[in-house]
Amino acid sequence: MTKRAILLAVSVVIAVQALPTAHAGANTSCPRPANQPTKGSDKPIEPKVTLKPEASSETINFGGSRGTKSVDVVLLASHPLPKTFSPKQLELDSPKRFRRAGQMLDSSSLRLPRFSNPQIVEHRKKIRLRICIDATDAQAGTYSGTVYISGPPGVSSTSIAITANIKTSECNFMLVVILGLILSFLLLLFKAAKDQKKGSDSWPKAIRGRFTDAAFIASTAVALGAALVAMRAIYDSNPAWGAETWTNVFAILGTAFGAAGVGGLIASFTQKSP
Repeated sequence: MTKRAILLAVSVVIAVQALPTAHAGANTSCPRPANQPTKGSDKPIEPKVTLKPEASSETINFGGSRGTKSVDVVLLASHPLPKTFSPKQLELDSPKRFRRAGQMLDSSSLRLPRFSNPQIVEHRKKIRLRICIDATDAQAGTYSGTVYISGPPGVSSTSIAITANIKTSECNFMLVVILGLILSFLLLLFKAAKDQKKGSDSWPKAIRGRFTDAAFIASTAVALGAALVAMRAIYDSNPAWGAETWTNVFAILGTAFGAAGVGGLIASFTQKSP
């Protein structure tokens, strides 16, 4: 008992110590906060340089995880940047927090993005930087926002649209999967017992008989396997699964019932007698 308590205490200490480390790692990758004043000279750049992102929009998919994820961005310069220009002169702004899309969803926002220190590369014709998005404690959904990048006079400003897709956690999804499999199994068991029930046989006897029926066991295993694959496919195909909680849950349960072959049985319950 004492050894078990010691192991539990050590595990808790390790887990608690790991949290600040992960946060510190995110700040190390992206030390620059948004909307901070620039450093360096405001002397106009000659000749004038136009900045343009390689991609006007970027997407970050968090899946069912949380924490911080990043995307690398490359800016193309119309002319080689002069040696007098320093990356510290770039302004990295995000005036508004990234907000969750959806008129029927509760309003929710992410923390302001952070940035790595920009680097000038490829003979001073490109600028690369990293944008970090913190989704700690974020609700599931699709979040969108815009990052603006500008420089001293003579350097045109540009912008990049960022979309962050966040699913409900794997743990919550697995609870829905377990519920779907249990309900599908119970419906399959009821259907098989109903089909095999003879005359005055009691329901308990008909149900017990299914657990010794090799054909029922095999067909049920296949049906539940199909239901599991169908539910997983829906979760994987929707990058923001869980944003509309009840809609997503009922949709995935309906898919499970259909894949398990009990959709017709459920429909028969709702039909009125002639």
